[in-house]
Amino acid sequence: MNQVAVSGTLVQKPDLRYTPKGIAVLRLRIGGAVADEEATRSHYLDVTLFGDKAARLADVLDVGATILAMGELTQRQAEGKTYTNLVARSIRAVLSPKVQDGLEQGAVNRFTGIGFLVDDPEVRVEGRLVRARVAFNSRDKNGETHTVFLNVDAWEEVGQELRRLKKGAQVYVEGLVRARAYTAKDGSKRRDVFISARVVRPLTWASSQSEEVRVVEATVNEDSGSWLSEDEFPEDLPF
Repeated sequence: MNQVAVSGTLVQKPDLRYTPKGIAVLRLRIGGAVADEEATRSHYLDVTLFGDKAARLADVLDVGATILAMGELTQRQAEGKTYTNLVARSIRAVLSPKVQDGLEQGAVNRFTGIGFLVDDPEVRVEGRLVRARVAFNSRDKNGETHTVFLNVDAWEEVGQELRRLKKGAQVYVEGLVRARAYTAKDGSKRRDVFISARVVRPLTWASSQSEEVRVVEATVNEDSGSWLSEDEFPEDLPF
């Protein structure tokens, strides 16, 4: 499971396209700033919205609008690269400059997820930073499971919680969605979307015979009307 709520400024013109089945697909790129243990850094995230609301928003949005999006992180492979974006269940756009200023001062950036460690955590920066690769599963409206692989960075005390875990451990994570640019070994430019963790909690199996999992419920308020309810989730995105 993974759930995200993030706000930012629209930094490119909205890109509206249609699938062969006629489903509207709106791609937005939003940017914002997040303070971490080292500095305040800019981050950029691609947001995708499907359905009738996508077409309506495309007509009114322009560069500079403040966007509040809630949904799930998804990944796709293309040309040997992994692309991570937020598939939105709800998008709210603020066009008033006065309200925009207020939102930017109290920007929203929240991730909650339950996943499994793909490898043992790595210790970096003289023990201050612990990084782990975590697989987060989610199900679409058809009941199919999709997996998103994200790096989780945890500093100081939070990092010590992560450091104690081993490959295969189940973990609950709260934090911020971040992105960093880097150059791959082949010289190509890449972007890595990762989670800067604020809370890390190991999840354990209960001792009862029912073998229920003790988990922390983490939800965001959703505007169900903005999600695909009648159309099939598009398999072929027009991007």
